[in-house]
Amino acid sequence: MAANSEIALSTENRKISARKHLQLDYVSVTMTIGVLLYLAVIVVPLLVSFYFSFTNFNMLKATNSFVGVKNYFSLFADDTFLSTLIFTLKTSLIVTLLANVLGLIVALLLNHKGPFYTLLRTVFFVPQVLSAVVIGFIWSGMLNSQRGLVNILLHQVGLLGANTNISWLGTPELATLSVIGVCIWQMMGFCTVVYLAALQSVPQDLIDAARVDGANRWETFSNVTFPLLSPGVTVNVVLILIMMFKLYDIIQVLTAAGPAGSTESLAFYITRMAFTANQVGYASAMAVVMFILIASISAVLGTFLRSREVQY
Repeated sequence: MAANSEIALSTENRKISARKHLQLDYVSVTMTIGVLLYLAVIVVPLLVSFYFSFTNFNMLKATNSFVGVKNYFSLFADDTFLSTLIFTLKTSLIVTLLANVLGLIVALLLNHKGPFYTLLRTVFFVPQVLSAVVIGFIWSGMLNSQRGLVNILLHQVGLLGANTNISWLGTPELATLSVIGVCIWQMMGFCTVVYLAALQSVPQDLIDAARVDGANRWETFSNVTFPLLSPGVTVNVVLILIMMFKLYDIIQVLTAAGPAGSTESLAFYITRMAFTANQVGYASAMAVVMFILIASISAVLGTFLRSREVQY
């Protein structure tokens, strides 16, 4: 009897050991695949781009040479690079600020229970789910000076005369405002969802305690609710800044960087120099600079915002 028990126990131990070994193999394989994908998609292209930035690599030339830091010095003498950098910084800051403010306002309005509010949350998040190319095509039609929905609505409400149309994409100022408006429309849904999640995690007893102490709605929001939303603020600000620095698709479809290059972003200029002008080395130098800018701003801003987060 004892021998049979020992045999059964030994068999069970072997089965357990085999299952653990299988689990370890599965974890090892999945981790290895993940690391290889990360290296192939992120690390290797970054290193290759860094190497190309020190060369005059051109896909149409048979031979290419090492030029050192010449490409980097050339950037600061390139008026187009500086103008696209300024446009990118300006657009990123405006969109980040307004998308967060409007997203917070919408989140406060939708922070209620019920199927109607659930439907509205879905509607507001739809722009974030849509492809940037689709968004660009939608708004290029809506902003058309002759048949666009925006001008038609302005005619209907009497803000435009019968023979007057606004060329939303035809002048540098209006084209820039149009790009900013479309980006805010796209990013606002993401901010709304993040702020809604943060609002629903605020302890109700803190709000009740503030009201018992005599605080009105504004005092409760500014002193209790808003400080507890700081983790959501950190997520929204950092992620939207990163997304806006890489802005390309909407500009390509909506304005094609026009008119006269007034809406050309840094990412658009990098792509144009690499694949249209075939100056891959120069474009790689710009890409490295953009990477350093995004990493530096994200790290500094993320650290600053996290230091101001309120824990409860």
